[in-house]
Amino acid sequence: MLLTIELTILPPLATSLRRWPRLSSPSHRSGAPLTLAFALDSLWRRGSRSSRAPFKLTFLFQCHNLFLTTASAILLALMLEEM
Repeated sequence: MLLTIELTILPPLATSLRRWPRLSSPSHRSGAPLTLAFALDSLWRRGSRSSRAPFKLTFLFQCHNLFLTTASAILLALMLEEM
């Protein structure tokens, strides 16, 4: 069986992520308002969370986390065994 790989060469600025302006760049004018909006939103959310009780994980989420931790430990042990 022969495996062939086709490469697609895109013209500059063809992908959607390359077309977005670099909003975090200091030289871009809209970066400062976006950063300020993000900071204010983060502070507002932290203030609104402080009056509530901590979120309790349900039994189902704890079982899911235990499964993921066990699977990760098994994969780590297998990778260490291969080294």
